[in-house]
Amino acid sequence: MRSAPEAAAEPGPAVSGWRDETVFSLAPTGAEEIKLVMAASDVATFEWVSEGGGVNYTQHGDDGRTNEDRFEGGRTAPGQEGTMTAPLTGKLGWFRRNRGDAPVTVALRTGGANSQIGEVE
Repeated sequence: MRSAPEAAAEPGPAVSGWRDETVFSLAPTGAEEIKLVMAASDVATFEWVSEGGGVNYTQHGDDGRTNEDRFEGGRTAPGQEGTMTAPLTGKLGWFRRNRGDAPVTVALRTGGANSQIGEVE
């Protein structure tokens, strides 16, 4: 995990009420995974929106060893918002893929308890 997303994901300006904003583009068939580093029971707030079309996504986490947890997923979703309570200490976040024919821009805003946000390689 990179602490500062590069090329595909660029940090945006701070948005009122949010600690971090990351904006990235997905070409057709392109994918991106962004995760937060969280301790068990920490709560993060989030919202993400896509422009140019919906994206397929899974919201999940892992402890970097053998434990994984999948929270939710969707197809051609225009966005998602809510809170995420970490069931384990590790990296929790989203994998998104653009299955459309045109590029899509995704803006992810997060707040609450996390020590780091970054793109997963």
